[in-house]
Amino acid sequence: MSDEPRRVEDVIRELLDDGMVRIVVDADHPDCFVPPQHKKIGGPLALNLSYNFKGHMMRFGPNALSVTLTFGGEPFRCEIPWSSVLAVGRVQTRLEPKAMRHLRLVSD
Repeated sequence: MSDEPRRVEDVIRELLDDGMVRIVVDADHPDCFVPPQHKKIGGPLALNLSYNFKGHMMRFGPNALSVTLTFGGEPFRCEIPWSSVLAVGRVQTRLEPKAMRHLRLVSD
């Protein structure tokens, strides 16, 4: 594996091409928009992403990922700044990651 820093969005896109991805975000980040119950708890929040989630649109912007995810069966449009992403990894069977991919990520 290269020691070169990689952009967060590039890593997420690459992993999404192979299947489901789990990202861990800092819910306390001021520009991180997640459901109020998760914002209230704060701290790290694990989110699963997939191109195959039915009806969930995903947009990769220059500063953030905009994605509709389901929380307790209710859809919620999340805004995830690249700078709020703490970890990225593949999701293995039964939504349990074997290991988070440890990469040096850059957000710009």
